[in-house]
Amino acid sequence: MSTKKVLQHVDKNMNVLVKDLRVLIQQPSVSAKNQGIKKCANLVRSTLKKSGINAEILTMKDYPPIVYGEVKSKKNPNKTLLFYNHYDVQPVEPVELWDEDPFSGKIKEIESMEEDHLTIRVN
Repeated sequence: MSTKKVLQHVDKNMNVLVKDLRVLIQQPSVSAKNQGIKKCANLVRSTLKKSGINAEILTMKDYPPIVYGEVKSKKNPNKTLLFYNHYDVQPVEPVELWDEDPFSGKIKEIESMEEDHLTIRVN
């Protein structure tokens, strides 16, 4: 898929994409406290599946779950799309320094989308 098609898809589906992002932001997943990690992994998996991505959770003793997603190329079975990211956050304390609840998902502003990135500022 070309960059142009990806950006058109994002433009067309912006409301749904931002809604999904806010749901993920609202789920506390603080690894240092082992807070909400499994719940967030399940949420990430369900979000990927909702997007048509084959997604599974890999578990290993004494480690946080790994969410694995796979998108197979329709044109070339030898091509793979790999995306790596983390779904945990650092502890939010001291909470009194925040203007808003850090897990509120409240949108402050959405900057214009450039060709190579989109910036959404949430609290």
